[in-house]
Amino acid sequence: MFNIDGDCKTQTERLPACRLGLAKNPYVTYDLNNVVSHRVWHGDVLMADCVVVNGIRVEDEHGVGTPNWFRVHLTDVPGGTAWLPAVRTHDDPGLPVCST
Repeated sequence: MFNIDGDCKTQTERLPACRLGLAKNPYVTYDLNNVVSHRVWHGDVLMADCVVVNGIRVEDEHGVGTPNWFRVHLTDVPGGTAWLPAVRTHDDPGLPVCST
């Protein structure tokens, strides 16, 4: 994962202000009620297997947005998966669209 915020990119500590929450469900409003306990920081490696292209639209602080979400696998959350908003990401190589 890469964080666009300059101060966060250069941090060696995992500051709370620089973390990103992953969603439980890409079709529900992205807020505290829809975030798993696992957090990610700049430089974390996430394993994604597919993407949804019609989820809830999320925008970054510059107004760039997308309805796309990557399904990522985690060992420390119920069900073993969570959803990474595709804002500020690159799908290269491309992933298949999730079947569910």
